[in-house]
Amino acid sequence: AMAVPTSGPAMGDSGLISRILCTMFEVMDKHRDPTLMLSFLRDVVQFRPLALSILGMSFKDITLSAKTLALVGPLSLLDWTRHFVALALYDMMSRMAQAIGPAVRPRLADEQRYVFDRLQDGWLYGSGRDVDISSKATQ
Repeated sequence: AMAVPTSGPAMGDSGLISRILCTMFEVMDKHRDPTLMLSFLRDVVQFRPLALSILGMSFKDITLSAKTLALVGPLSLLDWTRHFVALALYDMMSRMAQAIGPAVRPRLADEQRYVFDRLQDGWLYGSGRDVDISSKATQ
């Protein structure tokens, strides 16, 4: 699990966390896609909003990104990257299963259909796509 020390040399810049949050909120607020902010406000982790937020922060302030990476450390970053890649794979598999499901399901035996449905559920819930964070969902 990722942990940030509350004292010591890593916390030399006392305003770093505030700067990270301010920059991230600016990126989410200024992006033309409202799902970035909505995913944060609804506490939903989805690949696309997360990737766009991180990418936006990197472009907005590269020095802040470097400081953040230094604060987190390489081992924690590698561990987090594994989860980020898994989130991307679950997102991709969920979208693919949703697209091919209607054509594939009728051709499967009952037991195979059950397995396919459970895999599809796992990918859907694991990717966070079970929650609609589109702006039309808030209306």
